[in-house]
Amino acid sequence: MATSFDSEKILLKLDELTENLHHMKVEHSAQQQRLQDIEESVLNQGPKGEKGESGCGVSQSTPRRVAFSVARTTSFTAKFAGATLPFTTIFTNTGNGFITSSSHFRAPVNGSYFLTYFYISASNKEAHVFLYVNGQLKVGAFGYADSSSNAKHGTGANQIVLNLQAGDEAWLQVVGSGQVVHSNGNTYTTFTGFLLFENCGN
Repeated sequence: MATSFDSEKILLKLDELTENLHHMKVEHSAQQQRLQDIEESVLNQGPKGEKGESGCGVSQSTPRRVAFSVARTTSFTAKFAGATLPFTTIFTNTGNGFITSSSHFRAPVNGSYFLTYFYISASNKEAHVFLYVNGQLKVGAFGYADSSSNAKHGTGANQIVLNLQAGDEAWLQVVGSGQVVHSNGNTYTTFTGFLLFENCGN
């Protein structure tokens, strides 16, 4: 015969089971809602787009980093007008754009490049040095120290930003025959350039 104590225990157990069942129903309802949301999200998606084009210059054969800086450690005398000014010391040649055999810079990729040069003339002498790209004059510089001044050497310099195509070449020429560009171990005469950014599609 069941006692009042047993009846209370049964009622408590029923209450516990009822509460657990309620929680299970709530969780089941929430899971159904999440599944419905996922189905609607999938159904509302449009068709898969086409694969985009590769970024500019991603090929390993066309490096994106291009920079060079070269110098002379001895003076150079032009044996003829328009002689290429050669450089013997390479500080930087990232991207291998500077060609040591010709002292030309060849652009590895299409882009906008910053080019600059500096030199000094021989004592009490003048020296004209011009920057050429593919045989066309771009900028020039004139270095001269007047014998009446206290300066022994004149300085010349210029700089420019150019849009170059891959394969375009830039170099420096000494304008006059017999003109001397001075330098020594202090590397007064330098030629420097670097890629600012690539020009895709140009």
